[in-house]
Amino acid sequence: AREVAGIAPRAAVITLMRTAAARAAMRRQNLLHQEITRRRAAESNLIAKEEHVAALERAEAELRESEERFRALFETLTEGVLYFDARGRIVSGNAASEGILGLTANEMRHRPHGDPRWLVVEADGRECLPDQQPTFVALRTGSIVRDRLLGVYNPTRGERRWLKVTAIPQRSGEGELVGVFSVFSDVTEQLRTQQAQDLLIREVDHRAKN
Repeated sequence: AREVAGIAPRAAVITLMRTAAARAAMRRQNLLHQEITRRRAAESNLIAKEEHVAALERAEAELRESEERFRALFETLTEGVLYFDARGRIVSGNAASEGILGLTANEMRHRPHGDPRWLVVEADGRECLPDQQPTFVALRTGSIVRDRLLGVYNPTRGERRWLKVTAIPQRSGEGELVGVFSVFSDVTEQLRTQQAQDLLIREVDHRAKN
């Protein structure tokens, strides 16, 4: 009986030891699984981050190339181009705008668009008030203003030049109005030629009748 009694406790101890070992093995397995999962997640995150960074770098490179192409186009256009911010202030202008308006880009930036020194007039010679000028109309309405004929004083030439102006609103990705491109060409010589032809036609017609 004593032997049987002695065996029972030993068996219980062995069972407990086996149970504890099994539990410890299970815990180690769980910890190993968690560590493997964590490392896989970390590797996935690292790969995702690397891919994200690479995508950003590609996008930035494409944006730089696009900006360079736009800048080259902006500077080589024969039409004048001015960019106004949402408050109607001149931000930048291309080389053609300087020649057409008789002012440097820096001088234009320091001359508000509504400044009376521009001496802007309508096609019929009436003063064109600032709020009726294409840029401000485009800013106010958010719509394109096309082919307005306006006279603007050119201080370098010391004379009025006639411009055909189109104002194009610019919006952010969220649809907010952020500025306006004003694109214009000098049509003074064409108008003078047309006026001379009209005068000649009237004179010929007058002589024919007399």
